[in-house]
Formats: sequence, structure tokens, C-alpha cells
Amino acid sequence: MISKLKGFFGNVYVYMTVLLLCWGTLASVSKLLMQGIDSYQLQFYLYGLAFLTLLPSFFMKKKHLLLKGLTGKQWLLLAGCAVFSYAYLLCYMLALQESTDETIVPITMLNYLYPVFIVLLAHPVNGEKLTIPKLASTAICFLGAYIVVSGGRAMVFDPKIMGSYALAFAAAVLWGLFSAFGKKNTADIELSNVIYIGLGFAFSTVAMLANSSFTLVSLRDFSLLFWLSAANFTLSYGLWFKALKTASAALAANMSFLTPFVTIFFIAVIFKDTRIELSHMAGLLTILLGMKWQDILKLMKEAKGRAA
Repeated sequence: MISKLKGFFGNVYVYMTVLLLCWGTLASVSKLLMQGIDSYQLQFYLYGLAFLTLLPSFFMKKKHLLLKGLTGKQWLLLAGCAVFSYAYLLCYMLALQESTDETIVPITMLNYLYPVFIVLLAHPVNGEKLTIPKLASTAICFLGAYIVVSGGRAMVFDPKIMGSYALAFAAAVLWGLFSAFGKKNTADIELSNVIYIGLGFAFSTVAMLANSSFTLVSLRDFSLLFWLSAANFTLSYGLWFKALKTASAALAANMSFLTPFVTIFFIAVIFKDTRIELSHMAGLLTILLGMKWQDILKLMKEAKGRAA
């Protein structure tokens, strides 16, 4: 019974389900919080709360003793991943801060290119085979995410905020780099998380002091910041790399395309100003088709072989 439970909770689908629930609130709640604080203050709070939350467990489990065993190459990889993850949040939050109701769709969609870069980088960085069915599966999933976010309508890019679009695109590339190189990391996951988040906290503190200033937030905003911090840093970093190491990068990346649907679902449930429409369901079904595309091709090939 215990071994079955371990197998269940070690399943990539379980990891990704939890991650989707965590990631689903990032864009909407961040945009809500930025009505009172700027993106630099937001990043400072998110990293600071995550770092303080992780420290007690880090020392209680004596993970700090593992620091002595890290090689120079491991330190370089961990520091590089920390830079990628912080730069991702910096770019995405700055893009969101400049977005309007009209431009939020293309900005969000450009950010959802990150699973594409995870698949593309898995070959040169992680040595995973890149095949036509894998690329087709990812393309179908991206189409589904596009339908969910845009409602199937053509996106209109505002030339006045091309910088925001560039930031959103850069964020997608950076998360792809963080995921690909983070998968190569062989250091303890909890130790790695503390290093990623600790360095991120240092970067965000410098950025806030250089471009903004510290400010106290209301109790409501603090609770929202704590949720985002716990969901998107404390919990999700470890789960994400467990998912990447449990399955192929393509499978984890394609499941990530479900994030926009989960985001819209949360907005509909919590804020009640958005409804789940037919276009959302059509996009969801398209993503699910993309996730199973390789299995469908395999079944068709087997059926063709039996018929012959």
C-alpha cells in the first residue's frame, strides 16, 4: 500500500496537477497586487517571503551541511539557474505592469511560449531526442493555449508597447533556460531551491532599492503575496524539477500549456467577472489532444500494422 502511494505521488501527472493549481493564479493575482505596489516591490516580497519560509526547514534538516560538498561546476550551474529564474520573473512582471485590458492577451501568449523553448532546449542541453511527433504535439498544445487566451480571435499588437512584448518573449526564453539547465543540476533539490531563491532575494532587493523603494502593504495584500510566494516559489520549484526528471521535457512542457485554462478558471471562480466559454473548452480539448498526440500516432501505427 505504501509503495503504491509513493508511486502515485511520484507520478509526473500528480506533480503537474499541483503545479497548475499553483501557477494558475500568478498572472491575475500579480496584476491585482500591482494596483498598489510596483513590480520591483512585488518581486522583493515574493522572494523574501519564500526565502524566510524555506530557511527553518533548511536548517532543521541540516541541508546547510551539503553546501561544503558542492563543486565549483555545481555552484556555477546553480548561480546561472538563479539568474535565469530571477530574470524570468523580472521580465514577466515588468511586462504585466505595462499591460492593459487590450494588450494583456498578446503579452500572456508570448509568455506561454516557454514550453516551446523547454522542448527545443531539451535536445542540446539535456540530450533528449527531438522528433517530428514531439514538435507536432507541442505545436498543437500551443494552438490550444492560444485559443484559451484569445478566444480564437486574432491578436492585435500595439506598436507603442513593443518593449513589453519583448520582455514577455524574453521571459519565455529565460524560463526555458532555467528548466533545461535546472534539469542538469545534480545537487539536492531543497538545497538548490534555497540557493535559487536566496540569490533571487538578493537580486530583487538590489533592483528594488535601485528602481523603487520599500513599502509596507496591507494585510490583504500581504496574504496574497504570501500565497503567490508559497505557490510559485516555495512549493513549485521543487515539484517542477521533480516533474522534469520524472518524465521527458516534452510531456512536462505540454502539460504546462494547461496553465492559461486554469488561470481563467480561477478568475471565473474567485473574481466572477469571467465565464468559462465554449472557446475555453475548445482550447482545453486541443491542449489535451496535443498532450496525447504521440500516443494517438502510436495507436494508429499499431492498428495499421495489425490490419496489414
